[in-house]
Amino acid sequence: MNQIWVSDRDGWLHAFAISRTLMHIGSDERCDIVLDAKRGGGVSSRHLQLVLPGNGKPGKFINLGDSEVRTARDQVTFKVIAPRASAELAEGQILHVGDFTIWFDDKMPINPGQPIVPAAPQTSIQRPALSAPQTRTPVQSMLTGTTTALIDPLMGTPPASASSIATRINLPSRSLSPSRPLEGGLVIRNTGTKTGAQFRIELNGLQPQCFELGAGPVLFPSAEREVPLRILHPGTSVLMAGQQQFTIRVTSPVAYPGEVATVTHVVQVDPVYRHRIEILQ
Repeated sequence: MNQIWVSDRDGWLHAFAISRTLMHIGSDERCDIVLDAKRGGGVSSRHLQLVLPGNGKPGKFINLGDSEVRTARDQVTFKVIAPRASAELAEGQILHVGDFTIWFDDKMPINPGQPIVPAAPQTSIQRPALSAPQTRTPVQSMLTGTTTALIDPLMGTPPASASSIATRINLPSRSLSPSRPLEGGLVIRNTGTKTGAQFRIELNGLQPQCFELGAGPVLFPSAEREVPLRILHPGTSVLMAGQQQFTIRVTSPVAYPGEVATVTHVVQVDPVYRHRIEILQ
């Protein structure tokens, strides 16, 4: 093994020569292999220490970072290496660090643009029913896909889906006040057959200062992940009192071109009272 391949989430690929028996990988420019923050996140300044004895002998890597590292000898069976833990390193090894994928192989990797991540464990999740009783209120133009979505004040926003993308919003309530932001999540599920599908998220209907939304995940088939979603009340006229509707679009242009899952949610914005007192003598 004479070189190390590094790829980011957008498909950039570069080979680095193994120049010494002790090497460091991280975001700090002093590392032997620098994972530039402009190309992806989730990497500590000095995330990996590599011990590479050479001569065909297996090496070792130590996770010096603050987040886990996923390692495998193929794209199916993964092992999680916690911070401050170590594992054996051999030719053909694959590591996933933040948004970067690292191959320890002299051959150029296949499909470097698709980060390698394990499928999320299957869990039992209660989902809102799509056949709604008459007490629910239909929302027109609520989603693009094959399902009909309804808003239920008690259950939140039901799932929306295209043929290969499913999504739903989980928020604790519908009431938004300056002192009580809504903190929940947007659940995205890969219902198609593409491996390592990168999803993109777009929120419309709210000003940027009124929400915080995590980045789109990379998912294997049948895997799902909840992206953090936080709705904020800025306490100004940017967000008017009353019902406020917003829409989230989820796409995967590379894996599922042309498919869109769109889900709409309505929150009740509390009024903000501002008073001024003048004392006349």
